[in-house]
Amino acid sequence: MSMISIFQSIRLRPPGDSVEAAKAQVPFSWCLFALWERDNGEGTDFEQRWQLTDPSDQPLIGSKVALRFDKQFRRVVITMSGFPVGAPGRYTLRLSLKDIARGTETEMGTYPILVSHEPA
Repeated sequence: MSMISIFQSIRLRPPGDSVEAAKAQVPFSWCLFALWERDNGEGTDFEQRWQLTDPSDQPLIGSKVALRFDKQFRRVVITMSGFPVGAPGRYTLRLSLKDIARGTETEMGTYPILVSHEPA
């Protein structure tokens, strides 16, 4: 049995100092979860890539994970500590998959996370 909570927005009062506010993070753990199924017509070696961008589409964090399909399904769970909230607006989480043999990368999906700053 799994219990999953999905967040799509964060509302907060940022610190009063503008320099501090630009670097602000919400101190909570969150995870990126991906379940991949092998297509029998494809290769076995892939690379999962994910990236979080801020409202101006600047990259903030991300990583790459090597995937070898020696089974029908592969799970990837990446645990993060803290979420950047320096600017209000739409943050975007992008997930892509690179086929190592072909050298091609395909964006598999995007997920928006809205950050709102409330007045003090």
